[in-house]
Amino acid sequence: VIDNVISGSLHSIRSLLLSRSLLVVYKEMAMFITSQLARGPFDVASKVGLQILLEPQASSVIFRAACGTAGIIYPVYCSFRALENNDPKAKANRDDDEQWLTYWAMYGLFTLVEHTTDNILKHIPYYYHLKFGFLVWLMAPNTKGAHVLYQKAVRPVLRRFQPKLDIIESKVATFAGGVYSVYKVPIDAAVGVVSYGLSQASSGVKWFLSNDAGSADGKTKTQFIKGA
Repeated sequence: VIDNVISGSLHSIRSLLLSRSLLVVYKEMAMFITSQLARGPFDVASKVGLQILLEPQASSVIFRAACGTAGIIYPVYCSFRALENNDPKAKANRDDDEQWLTYWAMYGLFTLVEHTTDNILKHIPYYYHLKFGFLVWLMAPNTKGAHVLYQKAVRPVLRRFQPKLDIIESKVATFAGGVYSVYKVPIDAAVGVVSYGLSQASSGVKWFLSNDAGSADGKTKTQFIKGA
């Protein structure tokens, strides 16, 4: 009897998923959860907030911003603290260095996969919810997801192909050095022009936003803009 019930339930779920899009199913799940919570002792703000978080289109903006905060801003600050800890004998400092170096390696790999499969991932409802949870798992000191992912999946593959990857890296570096030696003069000239242009643009913006009537050499704003 139990087997028949389970089989019938799985068949019903499969029919539902095949007959409707995943987005419709997720919306119905969200409506069901909010309707159940409406019976409990929750205030209006909590109900509305939860309903927004469970709505794929509305909550994707919130969780996309949360992914940027959790995946980049917070790790950047933690990496800054690890780099500024100048005590090389402190075990905690070595652990922080290893943790955040591993995290950035796994985050870069994840970003590469994400950009490669962007056309598929953007059609998945609640993708940014899942991404947010994955990033928290990667960086959390309790889970150490980046370390687990590196040790279990990435490290064995890289160690297997390390000799060939080292050869490729050496050839690419040699090729890049050869290209630079051949085109050294135009490359240096282009870099110099870009650097000069950026410095002049930065100086111009700072001067324009300042309260001074003229530039440092006594030019008026009109003369400075015209380059006189």
